[in-house]
Amino acid sequence: MRFNLLKAILYVLIGVILVPIIFTLGWSYFGTWHRTSRPSQPIAVYVPGTGLVQMDLEEYIKGVVAAEMPANFELEALKAQAVAARTYAVRKMRANGGPGCDKHPGADICTDPSHGQAWVSFEDLKRRYGFFTNLRVLAKIDKAVEETRGIVATYAGRPIDAIYHSNSGGVTEDSENVWGNYIPYLRSVKTSLPPHERVIDRKTFSISQISSLLGVNLAKADLARARQLLPGESIPVTGGQNRPQLEVLERSKSGRVVSLYLGGVKVRGIDFRQRLGLKSTNFTWTVHGDEVTFTTLGNGHGVGMCQYSANAMARAGVTYDRILKHFYTGIDLTYLKDLIK
Repeated sequence: MRFNLLKAILYVLIGVILVPIIFTLGWSYFGTWHRTSRPSQPIAVYVPGTGLVQMDLEEYIKGVVAAEMPANFELEALKAQAVAARTYAVRKMRANGGPGCDKHPGADICTDPSHGQAWVSFEDLKRRYGFFTNLRVLAKIDKAVEETRGIVATYAGRPIDAIYHSNSGGVTEDSENVWGNYIPYLRSVKTSLPPHERVIDRKTFSISQISSLLGVNLAKADLARARQLLPGESIPVTGGQNRPQLEVLERSKSGRVVSLYLGGVKVRGIDFRQRLGLKSTNFTWTVHGDEVTFTTLGNGHGVGMCQYSANAMARAGVTYDRILKHFYTGIDLTYLKDLIK
């Protein structure tokens, strides 16, 4: 019988590499989340299309991490996301004195990302990836959550409002410049986000389109001569026939538009951004003929933890606790069991 070297090598590779990987990771990762024997608090989650679902808090956090942060991010970034997501949820939970979900009676939180945190079920996650990718993704997410199990971010002994966003563009924003209220741990900080990872987006409208979206009859001259200001600048709200129908009234030190003058009234930068569907309030515009192009830097409201910056810090060897303390000024990390004694 002739010895087949290639076939022998193939069998060795299968036996020595592939089989141990499958069994080490565990088939359970393909069929379910890796569940521990340490149950945590129950949380009432409203899932659109399904209704109210009682979940184990830590199992819920795994679904949030999977939905809110790319699984190819560094483990320490995923761990920071797990703590932020857990803190956000714990602050909402009625059993901990939180308000619950104001849109869905009986729920602590919902999975509508415009109103709370995104969440993905295990079944949906399985459909998103192939078999072997699924094994790696689930193991990584499970590790991030389990290694931070029960840890929340606190300020003055209470869970913080752990706000986060996708991409800061290089610097985060003070809370009052977005929502009007000063929050001591939501301060503007510089990030280590590399220039090539800072999201720059451009969106072009015709002048008639932008007038319709904003509800104001804008002229090309208004857009061309409007003041846009530099970071940290502001101008008073004054009337006058010669004033353009659109101009920036205040730009924060981070470069984001706080407020604008629009058709005779003052509007918030976040409302203006929403009307036009811009990625952030750090925007400028240029006029070319009958078209207006908005250029934005970053993605999201800019407050709290920047996810892409967290990943850049993790790549540089920064641990999840230092990442969190960088973005949330003056916080402590506390075990939930120590808060609810």
